Amino acid sequence: MNSSGVMSPHDEYYLMVDRQRWACRPGDVIGRAGSIALDCLRPVTVLSRRHLMVEIRDGKWCLTALPEARNETFLNGLTMQRGTAYPLAGLQYLQVDSFHFQLGQEAHLSAITENDSTLSNEIHAPHGIAFSQLPVPMLETDLRLNILNASVPALALLGPHAIGHDLDEWAPDRINLRNCLLSLQDGGNSGPLDVVLQLTAGPANLELQGSRTEDRILIHLRDLSHQNKKRAEHEQLAHRFSGQSALLAELSLSRAFQEGDVAKSLTLLAHRASSALGCRRVSAWLKPEASNQRSGKIICQVCHDTLAPAALGTGMDLVYCPMFFDALATDKPWAIALRNTPVLLMLQQIAFAHVETDALLCVALQHADAFHGVLCFEKSGPDSNWSGLDCQFALCLASFGVLALQARDRREAMLQLQSSKSRMTAELEQANQYIQRVLPGPITSGAITAEWHMQPSEALGGDSFGYHWVNDLFVMYVLDVVGHGTGMALLSISVLNNVRARLLLGEAAMADPAGVLMDLNAAFPMENQNNMLFSMWYGVFDRRTRQLTFSSAGHPPAILLWGTPPEEDPDFATLGMEAPAVGAMEGMVYTNGHAIVDQGAKLFIFTDGAFEIPLGPEREWTFDEFTAVVRSTRYMDGGESHYLRKRISALCSSASLPDDFTIVRFTFEE
Repeated sequence: MNSSGVMSPHDEYYLMVDRQRWACRPGDVIGRAGSIALDCLRPVTVLSRRHLMVEIRDGKWCLTALPEARNETFLNGLTMQRGTAYPLAGLQYLQVDSFHFQLGQEAHLSAITENDSTLSNEIHAPHGIAFSQLPVPMLETDLRLNILNASVPALALLGPHAIGHDLDEWAPDRINLRNCLLSLQDGGNSGPLDVVLQLTAGPANLELQGSRTEDRILIHLRDLSHQNKKRAEHEQLAHRFSGQSALLAELSLSRAFQEGDVAKSLTLLAHRASSALGCRRVSAWLKPEASNQRSGKIICQVCHDTLAPAALGTGMDLVYCPMFFDALATDKPWAIALRNTPVLLMLQQIAFAHVETDALLCVALQHADAFHGVLCFEKSGPDSNWSGLDCQFALCLASFGVLALQARDRREAMLQLQSSKSRMTAELEQANQYIQRVLPGPITSGAITAEWHMQPSEALGGDSFGYHWVNDLFVMYVLDVVGHGTGMALLSISVLNNVRARLLLGEAAMADPAGVLMDLNAAFPMENQNNMLFSMWYGVFDRRTRQLTFSSAGHPPAILLWGTPPEEDPDFATLGMEAPAVGAMEGMVYTNGHAIVDQGAKLFIFTDGAFEIPLGPEREWTFDEFTAVVRSTRYMDGGESHYLRKRISALCSSASLPDDFTIVRFTFEE
């Protein structure tokens, strides 16, 4: 160890868990699938597979929390930032959730072992280490809470002059703090206590845990500021997401969108989007005629500007800035220009963007090969920027703009060609193709394969579904809006976009099926949806544990065919929960179910249109009979959904199925 107390590469360093020691090597990974102490760490579920790395940087031993670490890690009571290398001194205390362990030299670890003293037991300094040199935030007070001693990390939290002060003089709730600590019996320990101390440097959110020994109280501190900041950020993001979900629900019910009134639709969209995205200006630019070319002139049809009068009718040729608008033809059909860049300066010179704009987001109004124009979102201010969530939400708004344009085209076609039934059928089929384009494609290889068959009973249906990988989670869902037609299709797309937008929030937003259903129930109450509601089945498969967590709301249960059928038990299971449809009851609490999925298993999710068919004038097909047909596909190697569609159509006594038919098959290959 050098004079600064930092470990050098020549010092031997050890990991200690429950008084067992392992010698560390440069590059060792601490985790459930790491390179050290595997037998001891593998059962520790709060650790990630690769959680921490012990390495040598610039000739010094360092410890780094890896990016894939799920839970926060505390080094000597302070939160470790992922990806940051922390130099190691002689003794380090680490905590991940309720799991404690140490890193240090042989002499320090031996002292801890001899005294049987770790952070998970009574809180006091190991033998041979001065109190002030403890690497954790620790205080020693008398029975009046007067601070007698403090470690260096504790002084960093409370201030350099904390010794000699009463701990409770900084606490607004002094009575609660004193009752918690002064009521301890000799040898007793208190549970964690969250307090806010009003210090000279500002308020500090701390967790206190005390232990009494004779006439002293030893208090361990943990800084909660970073954790509380993260919680506040998540709450702010959830509030914003809730507002955007409500806006999508409002647009889905707007008569202007359903009737194809483009002027009213785009005006409503621009006005609402301005506040939802924090924009200074929102404008819609349309081509005189939709085409598959991203060139030619576009004209400003709608402009909502919060600071300056709108300039409608302004025209611009897309050829003036091809590098910017060509980005609209990519897989992510949006383009961004920021302050002081040549692209934004060019767009300001040709009056496409306002001269005070600092961040520009442009989203294409397009469907298949038809390019209608663009939606333009502008922000002003030094902190202006566009997040991935902003871009995804802008894309959802653009989809409503496209629906309004398509509804307008259909209305005009009906007025002009009322006698042409085939033309009307073609227009509705085009809209149905647009809806199907947002559905995921089949998965033919990988850990999970998927295929599906979907056929609406009319031109536009109310069924939709999706599935996505989110890190190690595979999310799958199917929903059925009650009824048929444009209004139901709009609501179905709105719900689908709502669920897909949660992908940007990561695993936490997608992992709880019951929580997702409760969020949707709050966002789409039937009183605000023209009395429309929908059923839904939602499941999440964790390939790390092979556990499938699911919940459902007024929806038929899924059918799981085991990969290796048991000899005596049924070779299948139905997975569903009894609960009303989404939007039917305010404040509904949904619950989760669980199942372990073995390799080779098949899971079928579907809507009630797959089995509610007539077999004759007085006979309806039963769910048990449908289940038997599904079980007959156990040994099929693909094509199950198309086979079931043909088999069920053959059994149906009517010329066509009475309801939308949707069925999705997943096979767990690994």
